[in-house]
Amino acid sequence: MRPTLDALTSITGLEVVHDSLAERGWEMPSLARVEQEGWSGDRLGRLIVSSRSLRRVSGQLFWSWVEAFEGMPVAGPGEAGPLSQLEAIGTINITAQELDQLHATLTSRGCRNSIKQLDLSMSGLVGSDIALLSALDRFVAACCASPDIPVTFAASLVTFNPMILCHSDFPAHPSPALTSVMKQVAEQTDDVRFDLTPNPSLTPAPKQSAIDLAGQLSFANAKTVTFNSTHVDRNSPVPRPSIFGHMQRISNCEVLRLLGRVDEESSRLLASKMPTQLHRMDIKSMPVSDAVGAMRGLGRDRRVEWLEFGFAVMDEGSIDQLVGAAADLPVIHSLCFNLTVREDRADKDEYVRHTLSSLLQQLRGLQRLVMYLVTFTEMTAVADGTTLHGFTIRTGALGFSLEAHRRS
Repeated sequence: MRPTLDALTSITGLEVVHDSLAERGWEMPSLARVEQEGWSGDRLGRLIVSSRSLRRVSGQLFWSWVEAFEGMPVAGPGEAGPLSQLEAIGTINITAQELDQLHATLTSRGCRNSIKQLDLSMSGLVGSDIALLSALDRFVAACCASPDIPVTFAASLVTFNPMILCHSDFPAHPSPALTSVMKQVAEQTDDVRFDLTPNPSLTPAPKQSAIDLAGQLSFANAKTVTFNSTHVDRNSPVPRPSIFGHMQRISNCEVLRLLGRVDEESSRLLASKMPTQLHRMDIKSMPVSDAVGAMRGLGRDRRVEWLEFGFAVMDEGSIDQLVGAAADLPVIHSLCFNLTVREDRADKDEYVRHTLSSLLQQLRGLQRLVMYLVTFTEMTAVADGTTLHGFTIRTGALGFSLEAHRRS
C-alpha cells in the first residue's frame, strides 16, 4: 500500500542527489508546488504523478517535460484533469516537436489556458524554423492564460536568420508572446545570418506583421552579419532581402561576411545598417566582379581593418577591377588574397611586381598586404627586405607568399 501524505502541498530544494525520493511511492494529492533542479523527466514524473493540485513545477529539467507529465491520468469527459490548476513549469528547452508534444500532453490532462508565465531556452540556430514559431503560437493559445503572458527566453551561441520574416507561413497576427520571444532572440544573437538559399516558401513581399516586427528587433549584441547565397545558381538574379530595409541598424557589428553573391545595390542597403568601421570583412566564393561591386556599395567613407578574399582566386582581370575601383572602395587597413600566376607565363616576376605595386599605391589607407601564390610558383619577383612605395616586403619561408608592411 502506497503511503498517503494528504497535507503535503510543497516540496522545495530538490537536487539531483535527492531523486531517489521518486521511488518512495508517496500519494500526494494536494501537492501544488515542486522546486527542483536537474532531475530527469522520468524521475520527476514518478514523484508528482499522484498530485491533483499541481500549480508550479520550477527549475531546469534534464531531458523532456513531456516525460514529467505523461504518467498522469488523461482527463475523461467532463473531468477537470490533474493539471487544470497548472500555472507555471520550469525552463523548456524548445523545439517544434517538443512544444507540440508538451501541448498535447498538458491539454489532455486538463491544462487549458491556465499557465501564467513561460521560461524558454534554446541553443544554436534560432529564428530560422517557422515550424517552431507556429508551435509556440499554438502552445500559447491552448495552454496559456492569455496571449500576452510574461515570456523569458535564454539562448547560447545564437544565430538569427531574419529571412524567417519573409516566410509565407509567418503569422499575420503573431501573439504578443511570440513577438516577445522574437525580440529576445534578436537581442541575444551574436550572428545575424541572412540565409538566401532558394526556398519556395520565401516571399519577396513580406507580410505587414513581419515588416512591423522587423522594425522592432534590436540586434544590440550582434557582432557578425553574414549574407550567405552560396547555394544560389550563378545564372539566377542576385538575391536581395527586402526585409533588411525595414530593420534597425546593427550598430555594434564588427565582422561582415559575404558568401556567394551580393550585388552593389544590396550592399548599399547593407551599408545603411552597418557602422562606419568594421574590424573584419570576409568575401568568399564570390566572383571578383560581384565582390568589387559589393565593396563599392559599402562606400568610400567606411573603414575595414582586415579584408580577406577566401576561395576567390585573383587573376590579372580581377586585380585590374580592384585597382580600377580603388577610389570608390572603403579604406582598407589590411588585405589578404590569393594570386594566380599561370605557369606558362614568361613574365611572371614582372606581373607579380606590377600587381603588388598597383595595390600598394592605389588602395587607400593600406598598411599591410598579404599575398599567396596559389600555383605554388616560388616568389622570386621581390627580394626579401625590399622597400616599395613606403612598404617593407617580407617573403614567406617557402617563397610562396609575401607580406608588405607600411614603414612607420
